[in-house]
Order: sequence, then C-alpha cells, then structure tokens
Amino acid sequence: MKASEIRQHSSEEIKDLLKEQEALLANLKYNHALSPIENPARITAIRKTVARFKTLLHEKEHGLGLNAKPRTRAEKRKQIELGVKRQPLKVRIAAANRVAAKAAQKAADVKQAEHKAAAADRRASAPKAEKPASAKKPAAKAVAAKTPAKKNSTK
Repeated sequence: MKASEIRQHSSEEIKDLLKEQEALLANLKYNHALSPIENPARITAIRKTVARFKTLLHEKEHGLGLNAKPRTRAEKRKQIELGVKRQPLKVRIAAANRVAAKAAQKAADVKQAEHKAAAADRRASAPKAEKPASAKKPAAKAVAAKTPAKKNSTK
C-alpha cells in the first residue's frame, strides 16, 4: 500500500490493517523457516509495509506529517526543533552567515583588546628617560633672506 492510500484511513483502521500485516508477516516467516517459500522478496515487501503503517500511524497520533500545518509560530518553531520541518534554505544560510559574522567580530574585538592591553603594558613598563641637552633641537628661527633690489638700467 502506498503512503497516500494509508493516509486516507483513520487511526483505528490503520491499527487494524497493521495487525493484519504483522500477522501475515509472522505467518510468512514461519512458513519460510519450514520450507522455502516461492517468493521470499514478499517478506521484505510486507516488512516495509508494516514499517510504513507504523510511521504513518505515529504521524497521525502526534499531529505530524504532510497534512499537519502549524497554526502558530510557536508550533512551527517546535516542528523545526523536532526536525519534522526544516527552515527554508535562504533562512538557514542567512542564520549561518550571521553566526559566522558574529564570531568573526568577536574574535576581532578580542584581538584588538589584547593588542591595546599589550601596548599599554609596554608603555607602562618602558622607563621614561629624558633626552640629553645635546640631542634637543634648537628652535628654528625665521631668517629672511635679503635680496638686493634690481636696478632698471637702460643703455
């Protein structure tokens, strides 16, 4: 049975069908143990059908699955947290980029703080020595260069 066909049944009908399939599976396994059955792949198919019934029954009982749409944002968040639904790809990428940017900014802030602290330590631990008098530069004086005035000579 396909999942779409199973979803059309109620929870009670699915439970009844599940019991029938489990009984059929147990019977096939018993017969196969006694003598090989004609089509052993049928055991695998029925086992998968039983699993499908159990999965869809769980979805119906817990309000999950394709038909369950969240009515509130809280329900949607809960479905995303439980892994039932995934956020759209754009939202997931944007969230990952925000986290990465925040981590990079925090690392840069820490590095800058460490750099400032190291510089302050170097300044505090360095002895302050005055420069000798010979090393000091004299104040620059403005010297106006006098140039002789040009005479107009006509010859």
